[in-house]
Amino acid sequence: MTFYPPRQQVSASWWRHTRRHRKNASTTFSLESLEPRQLLAVVISEFMAANDTTIADEDGEFSDWIEIRNTGPATESLDGWYLTDDDADLTQWQFPNLTLSPGEHLLVFASNKNRRDLGSELHTNFKLGAGGEYLGLIRADGVTIAHEYAPEFPAQTDDVSYGLSANLATEGFFPTPTPGNANVGEPIADPSRSIVISEIMYHPSSENSLEEFIELHNRGLQAVNLHNWRFSDGVDFTFPNVSIAAGGYLAVAADPASFAAKYPGVSNVVGGWVGQLSNQSERIRLEDHGGVQVDEVEYADSGEWAIRMPETEDINGTIETGWTWLSLHDGGDDSGDNGKSLELINATMPNEYGRNWASSLPNQGTPGSANSVADTSTAPLIFDVAHNPPIPSSTDPVVVTARVVDETLDGLTGRVRYRTGTGAFQSVNMRDDGLAGDRTAGDGEYSATIPARPDGTVVEFYVEFTDNDGLTRTWPAPSTTGQNVNALYQVDDRFDLDAWSEGGLVSVYQVMTPTERDEFTDIERDSNVQKNATVVFVDGAGIEVVYSAGVRIRGSFSRQFTPPSNRINLPSDTPWEGYTAFNMNAPQLDNFDNNGVGYQNHLAGSALFRLAGLPAASGYAVRMYSNGVDLGGGLPYAYLEATDGDMTDNIFEGDGDGNLYRGRRSNESPPGGQNAGLEYLGPIAVPAPDPPDNPYASYVKLTNGSAADWSDVAELTFQLNNCSGTDTTFEQCRLGEYPENYVEQISTVVDIDKWLRTLALSELLDNEENGLLNGDTRGDDYMMYRGVEDPRFVLVPHDLDTLFRNPTDQFFEFDPVPALNRLVHHPDILPRYYGHMLDLIDNVVLTPLASTTLDELLRHVTSNAQIDSIKAFLQARSAYIKSQIPQDLTISVGLPIVGEFPQTSNNALILSGTTHAADTGSVLVNGYPATTLPGDGTWSFISTASPGGNNTIDLISPGDTWRYLDDGSDQGTAWRNVGFNDSLWSSGPAQLGYGDGDEATEVGFIDVDPITPGDQKNATTYFRRNFTIQDPAEVAGLTLRMVYDDGAAVYINGVEIVRTDNLPAGATFDTYATSTRTNEN
Repeated sequence: MTFYPPRQQVSASWWRHTRRHRKNASTTFSLESLEPRQLLAVVISEFMAANDTTIADEDGEFSDWIEIRNTGPATESLDGWYLTDDDADLTQWQFPNLTLSPGEHLLVFASNKNRRDLGSELHTNFKLGAGGEYLGLIRADGVTIAHEYAPEFPAQTDDVSYGLSANLATEGFFPTPTPGNANVGEPIADPSRSIVISEIMYHPSSENSLEEFIELHNRGLQAVNLHNWRFSDGVDFTFPNVSIAAGGYLAVAADPASFAAKYPGVSNVVGGWVGQLSNQSERIRLEDHGGVQVDEVEYADSGEWAIRMPETEDINGTIETGWTWLSLHDGGDDSGDNGKSLELINATMPNEYGRNWASSLPNQGTPGSANSVADTSTAPLIFDVAHNPPIPSSTDPVVVTARVVDETLDGLTGRVRYRTGTGAFQSVNMRDDGLAGDRTAGDGEYSATIPARPDGTVVEFYVEFTDNDGLTRTWPAPSTTGQNVNALYQVDDRFDLDAWSEGGLVSVYQVMTPTERDEFTDIERDSNVQKNATVVFVDGAGIEVVYSAGVRIRGSFSRQFTPPSNRINLPSDTPWEGYTAFNMNAPQLDNFDNNGVGYQNHLAGSALFRLAGLPAASGYAVRMYSNGVDLGGGLPYAYLEATDGDMTDNIFEGDGDGNLYRGRRSNESPPGGQNAGLEYLGPIAVPAPDPPDNPYASYVKLTNGSAADWSDVAELTFQLNNCSGTDTTFEQCRLGEYPENYVEQISTVVDIDKWLRTLALSELLDNEENGLLNGDTRGDDYMMYRGVEDPRFVLVPHDLDTLFRNPTDQFFEFDPVPALNRLVHHPDILPRYYGHMLDLIDNVVLTPLASTTLDELLRHVTSNAQIDSIKAFLQARSAYIKSQIPQDLTISVGLPIVGEFPQTSNNALILSGTTHAADTGSVLVNGYPATTLPGDGTWSFISTASPGGNNTIDLISPGDTWRYLDDGSDQGTAWRNVGFNDSLWSSGPAQLGYGDGDEATEVGFIDVDPITPGDQKNATTYFRRNFTIQDPAEVAGLTLRMVYDDGAAVYINGVEIVRTDNLPAGATFDTYATSTRTNEN
């Protein structure tokens, strides 16, 4: 519920909504929403203008009839009142001297027999017209209209009545007439189309979404043809020319073949829909051929659609207890109760309320036939429960309201039961008289008042109603162990809604019972059990209260910090601002790794990603209170959007039903997972095998988890690593090796520009979270998403709390991940990476918008000095990266200037320089292509003047065969010279290396210190390659390019030409490099 009035106000506009309620509409028939009747006591509650077999009068004839009901709290006299079917003659038929007690009904036959004798049946002097006409109830003055159907009621159907719902809220048809008694259930818009959604299989226990189905039931008295009707929400399906008989059923299957295999005896089925039902919550909407809504159900797997049950965890010998949801229709459980469907209980009652649904009794449901839980007499439905004020002071009595629907409101009694500790509950009766806090007498809304309590008191309460048949229901529903998980509120004299200012922080108040709050304070931090809580959200729009929430500790190693971070899980049928899960990250002042700024980094990083047009979980600062205690000690928590289907719906608007994965290391993932480093691990069956037999389990499914399908990840990694050039054969690429159609190949599975932009921004922010994005080949701390409409994967950052570290860090930290290295360094792709980097600098992170965004986002979280330090880092980081990316075309000749021009007497000329790394495709010299070096934006051109022309040739090419010696021996200097005999050395194609996955030839090594744990590799490995130049005089220059780890010295014909700066001069065979280098190129 969302409350707007400040404390001590009780208003008729307390709330906006907690969930959507079904609204039916039609072009011909409609359910009329009626305004609250403050002065309306006596109404025409029901009538029948086509009585064929429903009820006979004293003469044995089936006359039309009119029912009068006193909805008020006092006895009403009808002496001298009138009934009329003519708005020009309001005094057509007069009542005798009689009275109606509160809630009493009076039946009058509209037979044209004109009988007014007390103690006998009453008959008017007119009949009703089944084709539709005026009908009015007139007060004794003959002028005042007490209630009317004007200008006329709609055309009527045999043995279907028309009138008002018991709470007077809506007007329509009743397929089950109740002459002289309270109306049953909610009226429907069209008696010829009384179709309701009656059974839903949204989560088959097989995890095969093709076995989903939806059942329709015709609760009316006539057959209904559904030709061109459709499901327009939840799934997409247009009905063929099929009818449902009166009282009949029709199953609509996701896949008719799968349905037939599972339910071979069910023939009343159609199907073949597009889409998939959510395993959490989904709105299913049924429309007729004209697009008019016929029915709508928004089911859920928790809240009013499930029951609470205890859960326990053994954490290092300590047993922690909490609460979880039990819903056997959500895929079943481990006890053997598997594959239940969700069945409607009472078809005459509204089907939008979860308590009118239950798990089917048999496994796999009852498609196409009567529901196994069907019942025509059920306990009252209780909904829209609220307490006001939501955060009372010690002087505020609290009004509890609830709406109630039952087959009849006659004899309905209700009460609020409450307590302030662990003792017995006290009781206050609830009334619907318009005097106790409810808005209108007789409208189905009941209220009671709980007396004011001292500051800090936690009040636990629940609502209970019993109907005329002795059937009782409570709200919240009891758990599997009793009425022990109830609604809560806390008295707080410090709270002042008027003090909330525009731009102020959202405040989140958790309220637990004192017992559970104490348990939560002392809980083993590794436990994930949830405590029951009422959660109150306070923002500029007002106050919203959500009952029956779950609160637990969250995080990995950070859950040990004080204060701990929390996860708040709302029932899936009661979202706040569209979300049901909230990650609340604590300030964590003792987080030494991030100097206490991790959570503000995450907020800033998330905001910058979203400013860059990239998918990222949203976040903002909030105040967090639990049982009146400010958990942050004056500092705010950081709300971070939970990574689930709500997030994908928000980020990928219109395409949010796809697969979201989180990459984990193998030791942190489900058993069997072999890391998430984008390596191809072979084909995977659908459905995938259970752990530990699924190598892709390290790609943890955050959405569509019930579909055991990792085939899209297998296809992604296949294309990222395949050098065979075909889609049918896999051949692992070596680093720097590409199939001819590489860009086209990966474009089918990767949104290349979004990947490049995500990697570039991660580097620009200096993300040091030790995950895939900064080089962890095991693939941790990232997410990726594949949509339905756009099936190309995009990267999504995860865990951005380690940012803004070193402005001069390199910006290819992802290079150790072969798939990312290969992607980014492709000659046609690398310029796009540079382009995104430069665009992010100029048009995102250094813009006024970014500056003001950081100010607004972080001003409640940290000091201005800290915000300024982030901005200063972005300036310095941007300047450094720009300095490393060539952006100008330069030319270096290297010749002496003679006169005004460079001249040479040699026949060879070497030109070199730089070019714009992002915008240059090639460099041409006199129409001839220069050699460009991807990665540093440099180019060179060798021109030899001779009769034969000017040529550039490769003397040693990538992949050529080399001789090598890896035995750790001392070869002195002779091995460098021409003519050295290396015939006994090993040989193999380049690249050659120790075996980190990117080489063509793996060289060996000697463990020079076997006593010390690990491998102490020999210092030096020797490599030789002969090449021939026919006429050295024709060579103007040589260009050397190599990839090395960790140091290297290069000789030509015994002469040293290159020595890396980490290899000391005079180094011998057992001299190690002074520093580590990885894949220096």
